[in-house]
Amino acid sequence: MASNPTPIQISIPPTLHPLTIPLITYLTTHNNLYTNLAIGALIFLASPQNKPTRLLLLRRAATESAFPNLWEVPGGSSDASDPTILHSVARETFEETGLRLTRFVRGVGAGVEFVTPGKEGKGERRWVKLSFEIEVAEVHGVGGGGGHLHGASCQHEDGEKGNGVGDGGIDVEITLDPEEHQEYAWATEEDIRGDRYPIVTPEQKAVMLEGFALRKGDSDRVKAWIDGTQEGS
Repeated sequence: MASNPTPIQISIPPTLHPLTIPLITYLTTHNNLYTNLAIGALIFLASPQNKPTRLLLLRRAATESAFPNLWEVPGGSSDASDPTILHSVARETFEETGLRLTRFVRGVGAGVEFVTPGKEGKGERRWVKLSFEIEVAEVHGVGGGGGHLHGASCQHEDGEKGNGVGDGGIDVEITLDPEEHQEYAWATEEDIRGDRYPIVTPEQKAVMLEGFALRKGDSDRVKAWIDGTQEGS
């Protein structure tokens, strides 16, 4: 697991200001409908040379009791010790990837609800998982234009060494915790729709596809603005 470097400034849009609260406050303001909160981080890379936008996926360890060998975005539980829910996102992102969150772009989806058994089989835990599109310091231009990436390699599914599974040559440094994840991939929307990387649940797959759709909407709005500017010039 990576060690936390010097803190960096994190940008938070007004739409996410309501989540700058501790976990206990979130649970009580939702009338204790949930007992636990999970978070997910969608980290996109707009590849150079007009290649498709890609999303960072992590493959769960084979030893995991839930969803072994399946794929997910970085994330985990919000802890009572985290100052706010958004701190949970930054912490989990760093612990699972070594990447440092610099900007929250937006929330993605309305939240996914699920239930798991309680400790020692007693009762149940009622969860909601909130997902966020974020930018990180180590992937310059992740919000749009790609840029210089630096990094390490990981193991391909066929045993070949490379810079990520099926990543088309992307070189970015990802630090995995082997107790939780065994490899990573930069997946395109087509990869996810075609189940190239089997996702942990259909609900989480839907959140990923919504993330791609939101980014495409951003791109379309920028293109329309540019076209409108050019037409008016």
